[in-house]
Amino acid sequence: MNSKGKKQAKALPPLLDAFDPGSVVSSPWERCLSTVEPLAKNEGLTVRTKGELTEAGHAEHPSRTEAVIDRVLSEARPTVVCTHRPVLPTVIEAVRRVSRPGAALELPREDPYLAAGEALLLHVTPEGVVVAIERHLPNIG
Repeated sequence: MNSKGKKQAKALPPLLDAFDPGSVVSSPWERCLSTVEPLAKNEGLTVRTKGELTEAGHAEHPSRTEAVIDRVLSEARPTVVCTHRPVLPTVIEAVRRVSRPGAALELPREDPYLAAGEALLLHVTPEGVVVAIERHLPNIG
């Protein structure tokens, strides 16, 4: 991870702390782990890794990637998910399927979908419906 990436990872805990994350799900690849480990450490959480969130896992079985996102959304609890840019179209489509129309309009529509270090914050009802979406870039000064 380059110095900008390290700064972005350090800026995530204060940004996400307001949402009181209860779990972290990540690709096991180093770039993702380096991004979420500072947050997990600050919150006292264990990072659960999912091979389905890697570029390779997604390329082999995009439906499994989709299933991971579906499970996270159906749990409807504050969860941080970290994956890679090539996986985003599948993630975004899974979110779109369970979003209210107004919320779905806030989803990125084209590649690169999100800037490096950018986060989508989903507001999800207890029934797993996305009712609002925010986009945030960590403040790295």
